[in-house]
Amino acid sequence: MTATTPPLIEKTRAQLREEIQDRYAPFTTFCADFFGMTPEELLSFERGNPHRDRARHIAMYVARRVFQRLTLQQLAAIFHRNSHVTIMRAVRKVAGSPTLVREAVSMAKALDAHSRTS
Repeated sequence: MTATTPPLIEKTRAQLREEIQDRYAPFTTFCADFFGMTPEELLSFERGNPHRDRARHIAMYVARRVFQRLTLQQLAAIFHRNSHVTIMRAVRKVAGSPTLVREAVSMAKALDAHSRTS
């Protein structure tokens, strides 16, 4: 008698990532609007645009503070990234700059006000 493998009932990693991206799309849309860009621009993999890069880092920093129950890997999925290290680097970069922290606080306050009216 051979043991049979139970059918897979767990979701694939890709399905979980897609669910996370869909669930937190309003957050990424808010962040993009806050910085005057589209969500596609905010989530873009392109580098070298200082405004977009700064906006993405601040959004990741705020996400880390707002969604404290999410793992770094789940946060990375929100921003369509594969590695949690991206979130760690963004958080460190923002935390190390008083100017970026002020922008992050401003965005977090706007997010709070937005969520109260929605």
